[in-house]
Amino acid sequence: MIRPLVRMNPNSSVSFVFELGVRIREVRRRAGLTQAQSAERSDLNRSFVGTMEHGARNSSLGTLFEVAKALKAEVQSLVPPGMPDGRKTRAQT
Repeated sequence: MIRPLVRMNPNSSVSFVFELGVRIREVRRRAGLTQAQSAERSDLNRSFVGTMEHGARNSSLGTLFEVAKALKAEVQSLVPPGMPDGRKTRAQT
């Protein structure tokens, strides 16, 4: 199970991007992949994957889809619950 984080204001987009990165890293590690392997499978630069995992990069939905596909995971498993402004996602309603 992916643990929720409470390191920053949970309604901020910074917190959302940070938690997204943590989730990507956890799923990648569970898949037994290095950042380099994940990057190669998703056709991204390894340093780009690293900055995503550290929450320092706000990525497009297309990039997130490619990362999920490379990790053989559902996009929904990577996305933190709720929206940055506190609204619920469709899956939570």
